[in-house]
Amino acid sequence: MRACLLLIPAFLVGACAADGKSGNQPATGGSGGKSTSAAGDGASTPSVGSAGGSGLGNGGSTPSLGGAGDGGLGSGGSAGAAAMMAGAPVDSGASADAGRSADAGTGEASAPYEPAPTKAFVEMNLYPGDPPNLLANAPMETIEPSGRIHDVSIPTLRRYPLDESKATGTAFVVFPGGGYATLNMEGHAAALAQRLGPLGIAVFGLKYRVGGGSMNVPRDALLDAKRAVRLVRSKAAQWALAPNRIGVISYSAGSHLDMSLVAGFDLGQPATVDPVERLSSRPDFVASMCTWNFGSAMSPFKFTASAPPAYLCHAQDDTTAPIALSLAIDQQLKALGVLEHLEVYPTGGHDGFNVGNPNSPGRDWPDKFLPWLKANQLTP
Repeated sequence: MRACLLLIPAFLVGACAADGKSGNQPATGGSGGKSTSAAGDGASTPSVGSAGGSGLGNGGSTPSLGGAGDGGLGSGGSAGAAAMMAGAPVDSGASADAGRSADAGTGEASAPYEPAPTKAFVEMNLYPGDPPNLLANAPMETIEPSGRIHDVSIPTLRRYPLDESKATGTAFVVFPGGGYATLNMEGHAAALAQRLGPLGIAVFGLKYRVGGGSMNVPRDALLDAKRAVRLVRSKAAQWALAPNRIGVISYSAGSHLDMSLVAGFDLGQPATVDPVERLSSRPDFVASMCTWNFGSAMSPFKFTASAPPAYLCHAQDDTTAPIALSLAIDQQLKALGVLEHLEVYPTGGHDGFNVGNPNSPGRDWPDKFLPWLKANQLTP
């Protein structure tokens, strides 16, 4: 059994326990930080949490229900453990049985429509069982008071609220940054959801493997990225999404992961028994902020002419990720005839594109990116 301790203030989440299997629907939780900016294969009662919850873990059979302060996470073991079923979200404000559907990896019939959460987020595991290359002796996953996540070994996907009366069918899967050591889920994914959800754009946050959660983080993070795009595409009907308008938004190391996906996507595995894995992992477009390659200015990516359209943003004074890297990537894509755009900001450093930070010079990038998508007929 592997425990994961959430280092969050007392008014948020305390702890959760996880083993390798689950028999539950997903837990829900809150942001776990500033508002600005483990998949099961069964179907028992989900845990429900309000603001501050985490919805982590993948073990147990009878999860607890909780309000603000415990996030719906129990104290461990079988009863009270928070667990999730891949692709089966439950609104944090709804009853325990609302939104029930089949596991995305089993091929069973699923509900025709699953409303987006009305607050916080819904969290679900990516895989219908242990993730590939599961590190059995991984350290405990921890979360800072700010919401930054460490040592992820069980990758998950968070679904955020949106104004469904304005639903566009467009989805953005966010790959947060953090140097492959941590994940800035609040500053990158949650903040973007707060910005774009009111516009009817569906935002998802990928909690991919980082830190001590993997023996080979870039390898396993790329598997998680592919699975996330496939999973969202597989749920297009239930979540009122257009399967050909699923994009990726990324920051820093998340942009390294994004570019790795742009260079290494596949069109699916037709022979697999998992219907999700039969789908393409190719994003329909990407937007990469302050792309990072372990401090190098050289591009390691091998793109092809089938790469998706790419919108890059970078600050000239970024000393963590030299702008020369984005310039090189832009030239690579342009030479292949791939639709691309590089938006250069004179200042902002490496954190200049956080939309939730009023002091970030590049926080307006969505105001440029969304019209670019429309102008190039990538969105209506």
